[in-house]
Amino acid sequence: MKKNTKFLTVIFSVIMLGYAVVINVLSSGFFTRLDLTQNGIYSISKVSRDVLKNLDDLVTLELYFSDNLPQNLKKVQKDIKDIADEFKIYGGRNIRVVWKDPVKRQGDKDDALALNIPAIRVQTIEKDKVQFVDGYMGIAVRYGGKSESIPLVQATDNFEYEIIRRVIRMSAKSLPMVGIVKTDTAAYIDPRLADFYAVEIPQDITHTRFAPIFQALIPDYNLQYINFGRDSVIDPAISTIIIPGEDEGSYFTNPDAIFAIDQYLMRGGNVIVLAQKFAINLQKSATASISDSFLYKMLKAWGVVVLPQMLIDASCGQIMVPRQAGATVMNVPTNYPFMVRVSQDGFNRNISPLSSMTQVIFPWASPLEVSADLDGATIADTLIMSSQYSTVRNPPFRIDPNQNWDFHFENAQNSGTLKRYPLAIRLSGKINSIFNDTTLQRPQGREVILSTTSGSVIVVGNADFATTDAGGGGVNMPLVQNLTDWLSLDDNLIGIRSRNMADRTLKNITMKTNADNSGLGYKILNAALMPVVLIIIGLFIFFYRKRQQYNGGK
Repeated sequence: MKKNTKFLTVIFSVIMLGYAVVINVLSSGFFTRLDLTQNGIYSISKVSRDVLKNLDDLVTLELYFSDNLPQNLKKVQKDIKDIADEFKIYGGRNIRVVWKDPVKRQGDKDDALALNIPAIRVQTIEKDKVQFVDGYMGIAVRYGGKSESIPLVQATDNFEYEIIRRVIRMSAKSLPMVGIVKTDTAAYIDPRLADFYAVEIPQDITHTRFAPIFQALIPDYNLQYINFGRDSVIDPAISTIIIPGEDEGSYFTNPDAIFAIDQYLMRGGNVIVLAQKFAINLQKSATASISDSFLYKMLKAWGVVVLPQMLIDASCGQIMVPRQAGATVMNVPTNYPFMVRVSQDGFNRNISPLSSMTQVIFPWASPLEVSADLDGATIADTLIMSSQYSTVRNPPFRIDPNQNWDFHFENAQNSGTLKRYPLAIRLSGKINSIFNDTTLQRPQGREVILSTTSGSVIVVGNADFATTDAGGGGVNMPLVQNLTDWLSLDDNLIGIRSRNMADRTLKNITMKTNADNSGLGYKILNAALMPVVLIIIGLFIFFYRKRQQYNGGK
């Protein structure tokens, strides 16, 4: 009998194992993941899945991760592997994942060098000995004979967005069109005509001043220079237009320019406005004049107000200031609070193009606010904030660096104006046209669209950060590139959220002030209710046992 039981047990185990194998084989072509996190940080979005499924060619992800990375970086490698595997599952035959180790294989090292993926110095501990070695943490994306690289991957917050952005860009049949608006009134001379008539072309003010924007975008976009001195409409094929400040306060009195920009947005276009509220000329004086052109009235009608104030921030950049040192004068690096430095915590980490940003410096920036009469259907997202140690200066402005900055910040703290201020806002949803104001002049015989639900606007309270004079390249240009990619490459990119963990730490409670007490209920629940529950359970057990004793243990 025992032998039969053992035999049947073995047979049953074999059958169950067979079922498990068959189910595993049949389900290998199916994949699903239940992700209950707030932002879906452990699964790729539907946008990415659709892009991967609809590719016409093979995408190859080459992951350059060396095996000698310390344990704290191994976690990044593991997370990258998890996301890459999910890419492969959803992409099927359209995606291939290749792991390469440039430390172990010379061929992989040569490939990394060709893709501008550098070695990084990492600290490891082996046999109780601390040493520094060369490691690799880079990625290359190949598609249709093209390749793009991410030289260093330090976190996975933005990994999905960075990969899909590159795939969309490389798989596009042609370069997307982006327009840059000429915002000075100097005459524009067509280079072909100048060459024909042998005329020397004067420097174009907008093109010269904002050369870093042109240089940053021209490799990936078909750039169109929009000159309202000759153009009265904006090509609808342009996916995004950038308005880089204005050289003269009178520029946006041109009714054709206002109408063209407003109606381009109403037709579903995207607009990025680098709003330079102040005219600065340090060579002439240490003062600033306020611009109050029609551009700002248009922004207010859309939903954003550029305040006539100038930010100062204790988190700031430096400028070289001449100082007397004995008989000589030396240029000394000096903190300049008018150069507002935005660090990682100033960027909205839930917005994918911003989650990888580490720093940007805004010289002579204006705070923004949402318009008081904003349409209830308009969505306003704050993208960038100054630090908590910032405040505003009101006109007349004195912008020289030799000021008692501590005095200004102490006054702001005492008056309650030392706080974070919005520096960039995005509008989406329903946006109303400025021509809802019927008193405004309109071009004769032109149709006027009075609202849109498909266009979007990003307003940045500064333009000088992107100029040649302010060193617009370097740390500042990625902001312009990322925002342009976000709006221009594919509308669906806006739906890819950053994979940031939500901080669920209970905030400290300050009883003497009106500070945020959102964690108060949870703390009371944890501190008072749980002990009460335990006391009730204890009393129940006590009386239950007393009852058993009274009934003779029955």
